[in-house]
Amino acid sequence: MSGMNGIEPGSGTGYVSGWISRCGSRVTAIVVSIVQLATARELAAEHRADITFIEGNAEATGLPDVSFDFAISEYGASIWCPPDRWLPEDWRLLRTGGWLVFLGNHALSLICSPLDVSPTEWMMHRPYRGMRGADRTEIE
Repeated sequence: MSGMNGIEPGSGTGYVSGWISRCGSRVTAIVVSIVQLATARELAAEHRADITFIEGNAEATGLPDVSFDFAISEYGASIWCPPDRWLPEDWRLLRTGGWLVFLGNHALSLICSPLDVSPTEWMMHRPYRGMRGADRTEIE
């Protein structure tokens, strides 16, 4: 990862971006929540991580085409954004031969999570059919 350009769409507090930065990558983190953005900037400063933070939407970053060697989403855009929106955006941002790495939950864990972000329950809180991610942009 050393010397590579990476992007973390939906980085939240930026802990993955911090790890990538410590591996020697130049990192751009996209954060939709201003509260998480403030925390991410504080943590990056505390740990001296060189990260470019952008308040924005992982589905439409506004960044130039073919700008990154890899995109990584650990419980970020890969679980909150509709796949037909964030995947084409990451594809557009990646250079030829670039890597897309993501980690998320099974859809069942999302549909059994209450809308108020409290712990997963034994009942469904949203339908499985037609599910396109779990939008929590209204929750801070």
